[in-house]
Amino acid sequence: MSIYRLKIELFKKLPRYIVILYAIAFISSISFAIFALSKQLTFGFDQARDAYEAYSIWHNHDFKILGPSSDLPGVHHGVLWYYLLALPYAIGSGNPEVVAAIFFVLSFLTIPLSAYLSYKLFHNFHVALLTAVLYASSPLFQAFTRWLSNPLIALYVVPFLLFFLWKYIDKQKTVNKRSILSENKYVIGLIGLFFGIFIQADFAFGLFLIILPIYWFVYKISFKLQEFIFFWIGFLFGIFTYVLAEVRFSGKAVLGMIDFFSSSLSSPRSPVDTILLVVERVNDLLSISILPFPYAILLFVVLVIMFLLKKSKNTNNKNSIVFLVIWLSTFIVFYLFKSGFLHSGFMFVPFLLPITIIGSYLLINTITSLKFLVALLTLVFLAQFYTSYLWFKTEYNPLSVQYGISLSLEKEIIRYTYEQSKGERFIIVTITNPLHINTTWAYLYETYGQKKYSYLPYYGGRAQRGYLGNLSERQFGTKYRYVIVEPTTGIPDYFIQQIISEENTVSDIIEEKKFGQFVVQKRIFRENKSQISIQ
Repeated sequence: MSIYRLKIELFKKLPRYIVILYAIAFISSISFAIFALSKQLTFGFDQARDAYEAYSIWHNHDFKILGPSSDLPGVHHGVLWYYLLALPYAIGSGNPEVVAAIFFVLSFLTIPLSAYLSYKLFHNFHVALLTAVLYASSPLFQAFTRWLSNPLIALYVVPFLLFFLWKYIDKQKTVNKRSILSENKYVIGLIGLFFGIFIQADFAFGLFLIILPIYWFVYKISFKLQEFIFFWIGFLFGIFTYVLAEVRFSGKAVLGMIDFFSSSLSSPRSPVDTILLVVERVNDLLSISILPFPYAILLFVVLVIMFLLKKSKNTNNKNSIVFLVIWLSTFIVFYLFKSGFLHSGFMFVPFLLPITIIGSYLLINTITSLKFLVALLTLVFLAQFYTSYLWFKTEYNPLSVQYGISLSLEKEIIRYTYEQSKGERFIIVTITNPLHINTTWAYLYETYGQKKYSYLPYYGGRAQRGYLGNLSERQFGTKYRYVIVEPTTGIPDYFIQQIISEENTVSDIIEEKKFGQFVVQKRIFRENKSQISIQ
């Protein structure tokens, strides 16, 4: 169906007040996302590390085959993320704000494809339109627009992967399969490619491969040897850097994953605990996406029951729902294992679009009264924006370990330390997450401090050998010292007290100032205090 005909269908079949509601919600979501990006772009250790790696690619031509590290020893995510960052960082001359703006635009460009996928599944323009608005307004999507890290790749890939998967499955219903063989081999090749790129986002997403035999069984798919070959060519191309890394580093990732799976299977979580955890996390997903209410899972179950009671006989729609449910069933597989990844917000990214499409379909096909539907959707949109606003107000981002680790505050701290030092060289001592690693502040001072003030501070904390960053290390010899305490999520209190105690032996506090959840102590060195060596 052409774009022109879709527009005609929109204005002819949808009441004007629904169109106005959707327009207001969508414009509001874009406006709020732009505002939040300007104030709370997340920039912590992961972002600084990735920026250094991207710089080494575009500036030093130091090509990488290992991506960001994971929480499993020897296992890394795909290196594709570094290469995707390289050009934006080159364009922005190392400025994370420019890079974030580029990826911000890319995030919103996924919305038309997401709506089109919804339309191809259900051939209902209203469902497609609601999918686009609910997706853009969801607090989780909003959080992704101001966060730069490798799982973001999945946000871009999932709409393409689901689209081509459905296109291939839907073609199986074509009577003359010989005539579509040529097209199918390229489609299945793209499926393999996007699966590979999907796994580049996070190696844990490789568990989604388990759904392929399920699709084959449920839809009774018959494929040719040529299609099988094309899939694996595409897939191997997508994970090519993983293969290179395994060859180069003697299969460390494979050994790490074998150890992880064997330890998980040797001490499995009990079935009851697994069910309770899955229910809890599904509730979390719903409450930060399409149903931002307490006990969201109960509301979703009510919608499903109401839909089933209507006894829909549309076979095509049932096939489409089954397609999405199979994808979502991977959620349960994840929780058969034990990993810190399972408690992260970014593990929800592959499920955000499918749950939004299903939710949109259920709402449109369950609520028969347009007035009630408008009232309900108005409540949903308001709840979505309220949740996003609360996150913004409290400096919370479900994708980040630390609360309030935002670039705007970090820039204020940098300006404060330079202005308070009145042109004199100074020392910074940072209390960070991860502990003893100054990569974040090294990058920030190099990017924002040196360019404006033409000099860098010294770093006076633990030795940084083996870590990224170019600040000279010096423990003494300057008048001013600054202790910068990051938001304390994940930083033990005793560690903070230890560093402060060490500083008290060599300097006195002149001023303590808060920047959001950061704390900065301006200190002056006292010669009559004993100097201690910090190793």
